[in-house]
Amino acid sequence: MRTSLLFAALLLLTIGAPAPAQVVGDPVDPSRGLGAGRDTLGVAVPAVRPEPARTPSARRMSSSLDPALLLDAAVDRGTYFVGPGDVLAISVLGAANLFYELSVTPEGALVVPTVGVIPILGLTLEETEARVRERFLDYYRNVEVRVTLSQVRTFKIFVVGDVPDPGPRVASSVTRVSELVPDTVALSQRNVVLQRAGGDTLQVDLTRFRHTGDTRFNPTVREGDTILVPGVDETVAVYGRVFFPGVYEFRPGETLSDLLQVANGNFGFPSDAHDEVRVSRFITPDERDFLVFTRDQATGAEGGAFVLQPFDAIYVPAVSNYKLQKTATITGEVVHPGTYPIRPDTTSILDLIEMAGGFTAEASLVSARLRRSHADSVRPATAQLEQVPLEIMTEEERQIYRIRQQADERNVVIDFEKLVGAGEDVHDIRVQHGDSLLVPEQRAGVTVLGAVLLPGIVAFEPGRSIEAYVDLAGGYSERADQEDVVVLKAKLETQLDREDVRALDPGDTIVVPFEEDKDWLAIFNTTSGVVGSILGIILAYIAATR
Repeated sequence: MRTSLLFAALLLLTIGAPAPAQVVGDPVDPSRGLGAGRDTLGVAVPAVRPEPARTPSARRMSSSLDPALLLDAAVDRGTYFVGPGDVLAISVLGAANLFYELSVTPEGALVVPTVGVIPILGLTLEETEARVRERFLDYYRNVEVRVTLSQVRTFKIFVVGDVPDPGPRVASSVTRVSELVPDTVALSQRNVVLQRAGGDTLQVDLTRFRHTGDTRFNPTVREGDTILVPGVDETVAVYGRVFFPGVYEFRPGETLSDLLQVANGNFGFPSDAHDEVRVSRFITPDERDFLVFTRDQATGAEGGAFVLQPFDAIYVPAVSNYKLQKTATITGEVVHPGTYPIRPDTTSILDLIEMAGGFTAEASLVSARLRRSHADSVRPATAQLEQVPLEIMTEEERQIYRIRQQADERNVVIDFEKLVGAGEDVHDIRVQHGDSLLVPEQRAGVTVLGAVLLPGIVAFEPGRSIEAYVDLAGGYSERADQEDVVVLKAKLETQLDREDVRALDPGDTIVVPFEEDKDWLAIFNTTSGVVGSILGIILAYIAATR
C-alpha cells in the first residue's frame, strides 16, 4: 500500500508539480532537465522538466507597485499560517542531502518526492516544519529537516460596506487591513470589522494603529476574509494640547485613557500640556456636565475605568509661553550684532546695546529705531482702503489712509541721541520679546529722488530748504509734481508732506513724484464695480428680509 501511494505521488509530481524538486548531488545539464536518478541512499528520483525561470514580477504580480504584497517585517514562524499558493523550501541534511522548493496545493498539502503527500492546511510555519520532519524521519535516519517560506501566497478577499468601490481585492498572506481600506476622513477607520472565513470576527482600529504603530489593531488577512467598513455616525472629540487633536469615531467600550493614548500616539502628553483634563458630556440633548481629571488620573486607573459615551469631548489646555526663550535682536552698526536673551520686565534699551558691545563710530543715532514684532502692521480698515482708488475716497478716508501710510505703527519712538548722552534710560522703555533694534550707518547728506534732473545724495547743510536741495539735484524735471513732494525722515522713516517739514536732518530723503495722467475709464470701471457690489448686497438683504 505504501509503495502504491508513493508511486502515485511521484507520478503527480512528474506530470504537473508546481515547482520542480531538485536533488543536490551530481551536476545536471540545465538544457536537458533533471534526468531520472537516485538520491544518496539509492532511492529513485523521477525525471522532471525544469520550469522556466520566473522573474519576481511574474511570480508576484505588481509587487513593485502594490504595497499590499510586500513584507513589512520578517515572517513570524509561530503565527504565520501556511496556505495554498505558499512556496516552501525543504532542505534535508545529513545522511541524505536533499533540497525541494514546493508550492502548497489548492487543497492545502505538500507533494514531496520520495515522501508523499503531507497535509498542512491550517498549520503555522513552525507546525508545518514539525510535520514534514516527522514524515521524513519515517524514511530517513540521522537527517536534519528544515522548512522555510520561500514565497508568500496571493489570494482574493472582499472589502465591502461604506467604501468607494466595494468588491474583491488582491492580497497576500502578509497584507494588513490598513493596506486595503482607504485612509479617508469620510470613511470609518476605527470600527472596521474583519470577518474570518471560519466565523471569527475581529474589531480593527486603523486610527489607533496609525497613531501608535500597534499592529494588534491592524491584523493581516487570510483567504476567505471579508473586510466590512461601516459608515461613520457617532463621534468623540479631543481638543487642545495633544499630538493628534481632532474628531474621532466613537468606539464602543473605549475609555478615557484609551482615547488619550490614541490622541497622543503612545508618546505621552506634549511637554507644554496643562495638568488638567476636562471632559464635556451631554446629560440631555441640550445640557452638558463637566468632569475634571489630572493628567495622571486621566491616563491611569481612573481614566481606564471611565468609559466614554457618544459625543463626549476632551479638552487639554496648553501652558502659555512654556519655557519660551525670550529674546531681542540688534542689527546694524553695533560691535556684536545678533540675538540676545532678555527679561521683559527688567531689560532696558541700554542693556541691549551694552550686550551688543555698544555702537560703532559709524552708527547713526538719529536713524536708529526699535521695532515691536507683535503689533499689526496692517489694520483691516487700511487693507480695505488700499483696494479703493484715492479719487473716490472721502476726505476722512484719505486722512486715515495717509496716516497709515506715513508711519509704521510697530516703531517705538526713542531719542537715541538723548538716551546715549544721558547714559540712562530716560524713556523708561523695556525691551519686549521679539523686539528688533536697527542701527543704520550714518549718512552725511540728504537724498533727493524722483522727478529731478540729477537724483542722488546732496551734502547736508543745516537750515537748507527743500527747494535748495532740489536745485542742487538739478531742479525739477518737466513732469515733476511739485505740489506732492514728500520727505522721508531718517528717524523712524516717517513720511511728511513738504509743508509739515520743520527742518531737514542728515539721512532724510526728499521724494519728488511724477505727474501722471488719470485713467478716467479705469476709475469709472472701478467705481461701477464698487457701486454694483454694494447694490447687490442691498438687494440680497431686501430679498432675505421679505
